[in-house]
Amino acid sequence: MTKIAILGDVRANEPALLAVLARIAQLHVDRLWHVGSLLSYGPDPIAVSDCFRTSPDAERCLLGHPDTSILTVNGLSHFNAHALRAFTRVQRVLRPHWWSGSSTRRRWTWLSTRPTQASDVGIQLFSGTPMQPDADVLPVISVTGRQERLEPHFAQVRQGAFIGTLGRPGIVFADTLEWQDITAYDQPIPLNGRRFIACPGSVGQPRDRDPRACFTVFDGETITWHRVPYNISETRRRILAQPDIDERFADRLEVGR
Repeated sequence: MTKIAILGDVRANEPALLAVLARIAQLHVDRLWHVGSLLSYGPDPIAVSDCFRTSPDAERCLLGHPDTSILTVNGLSHFNAHALRAFTRVQRVLRPHWWSGSSTRRRWTWLSTRPTQASDVGIQLFSGTPMQPDADVLPVISVTGRQERLEPHFAQVRQGAFIGTLGRPGIVFADTLEWQDITAYDQPIPLNGRRFIACPGSVGQPRDRDPRACFTVFDGETITWHRVPYNISETRRRILAQPDIDERFADRLEVGR
């Protein structure tokens, strides 16, 4: 069976992404999917974009809510001041001008044509949620097991779905409607033909109090979550070297929130 590495929430954190890709190479997976958010307030939007742009599975690279806002004219007005400064920097770095070279233009065109949802081998991918594929997932889907919030999403899911931007690894099955946070890693969870919605966790900005990067491997019958330590100090150094990225975005990496 095809093994697919599914990751998301890279948030322009190149050291975390490279650590995850090195681990994925050891697992001998066949394909690589990304479920958003790619850019956001991290220090390395160019390097991270180009990493996925040159991937053979680039068509399965989704954009998340921060990404689409960054790529949209006047799309940042609803963010707080700290996020606005960081996102404006990413716009400035990525957006081509009349003097820009061909690589800058190709990168912008590639980013601008990434979708917020996709499907492959019967599995659906949403950067937000099944009900709102391009939304910021945090205020939309409950991770507290409240069935009235989870049930409507399964009306959009045929077999299984992976969602991005949640930042915390977990899964919910249609027959129980109880969100399960993942706390055990490198252990396959059997699906047994049950419909599911799963979050692979975050590569670049974990939100579950574990600072290690997180991703999943899906083989059609099981899902396995993996955690990978990376050089957080290097990412912090890169963030703090950018005057437009607030230091809070560096500090939170150390505690995974």
